[in-house]
Amino acid sequence: MGFKTPDFPPVDPETFLGRPLMERTKALALHWVEFGFGTPKMVHTIYLVKMTLLWFAAGALIVSWTSGVGPVWQLASWWNEPIVYQKAVVWTLLLETIGIAGSWGPLAGKFKPMTGGIRYWARAGTIRLRPWRAVPGTNGDTRTPLDVLLYLGFLGVLATIMILPGSALPDRTAGLVSPTLCLVAVGLLVLCGLRDKTIFLAARGEQYGPALVFFGTLGFVDMIVAAKLLIVTVWVGAGVSKLGRHFSNVVPPMLSNSPSMPLRAFKRALYRDFPHDLRPSKVASLIAHGGGTFVEIVTPLVLLFSTNRTLTLLGVALMVAPCTARAVDCSPCCSSTSRTSTGGRSGRPSSPATPCSASTSATATCTTRTCSRPSRSGAASRPANFSWCGSSPSRSTSAPRRTR
Repeated sequence: MGFKTPDFPPVDPETFLGRPLMERTKALALHWVEFGFGTPKMVHTIYLVKMTLLWFAAGALIVSWTSGVGPVWQLASWWNEPIVYQKAVVWTLLLETIGIAGSWGPLAGKFKPMTGGIRYWARAGTIRLRPWRAVPGTNGDTRTPLDVLLYLGFLGVLATIMILPGSALPDRTAGLVSPTLCLVAVGLLVLCGLRDKTIFLAARGEQYGPALVFFGTLGFVDMIVAAKLLIVTVWVGAGVSKLGRHFSNVVPPMLSNSPSMPLRAFKRALYRDFPHDLRPSKVASLIAHGGGTFVEIVTPLVLLFSTNRTLTLLGVALMVAPCTARAVDCSPCCSSTSRTSTGGRSGRPSSPATPCSASTSATATCTTRTCSRPSRSGAASRPANFSWCGSSPSRSTSAPRRTR
């Protein structure tokens, strides 16, 4: 794989789509193990440049310029000012809501154009998804001028928070951001979310929304304590969500797609018996629940209660390093390996999985699964057993009827 050249699967594009589904799935899954998405290094570089210049550099310049904390290069004069933390949260929220932060570009399934977000949410007539039908005033699935006004108003309030200087605070140079504007932003975020849940989810409203509430309702000390508890809750919640066998299926395709993991031998070791059995290996389970579940639950608690500077710095390094490594590992295709599909917007497999069971040959792994196949009338559905043997799906005639 070169800097500009992607690594495509070794197939003939002209005849590949005409091959059977499971044969296509298997070919793409085996290729994913060693090459992942096959993304050229140039794409990862774009993400790193964007994160460095847009989020960090531009954010630091705006925060230091508008908060009266001194020049950006004088780190000692502003790194512990609470308004810097507040505006860092607001800046991240603003970029997420515009659509140029986390879910952006080719690694998020956006190619031409690379930016979604504001291109659709600021335009009437596009699709919107209301979260609950029972909420009055949210009927319909078409974006109206009111939706556009709410969305642009939310962006405007966030931009205003970023520009305005902080209010006075004893013993602090720069003060805090406006509590009133923070609460207005929360109200607009909720209204946008009730009209279109996609905007709320893209803005990471469940994480940054509570932070804005704390900024708008709590004093300096209580706000800092609440913000720490919020971060710990988010991390521990992420760790708890990884408890269970399902997360072991996420790690192999995720690491296979990571540019920070160049060794093919290590990638193969994440699977039980490449190329015959692509279920997660013990190595993958150890990484999932040792470096994932354990670290994300225990380390935030250590940081919350630690009074030892060395232990705290080690905890910070342990939390930041994996996040940095995963910053450009995103892919729309990282999901449980128990799901196989060649669907999706770009025609890629949703996971690099091959069916696995006890009946195994030298070239393929077979299993029999029961699925529900809807009838043409759409009323009743009858289960059908399919034997997945390599690339030749065959239907068994001994499938029992489902009874309700």
